[in-house]
Amino acid sequence: MSRVRSFGTKPEVRLGALLCTMFPDAVIVERSTALPGKPDFYLPELQLAVFADGCFFHRCPRHFIMPVNNREYWSKKINRNHKRDRENNRDLKALGITPVRI
Repeated sequence: MSRVRSFGTKPEVRLGALLCTMFPDAVIVERSTALPGKPDFYLPELQLAVFADGCFFHRCPRHFIMPVNNREYWSKKINRNHKRDRENNRDLKALGITPVRI
């Protein structure tokens, strides 16, 4: 678990490069701590918050598999993450910002 990075992962770097290609003139703020959930990328002109969520920790409906070992711990942790994601999405929408989770 100590090797799991919270930012700077390959998918996040690729997503950042893709956003720069798609929106070359847009200001892209990385890891904005001023917004709920600290989105990985925030495009102020578009009012768009982009999160690069990992399938395991954010309970991806397509790829997530609950671990067999220590199931109670992981169930609580993953459910807590999922609840926090929903709350952050709600708070961002209240600010007029569209959250996108990839």
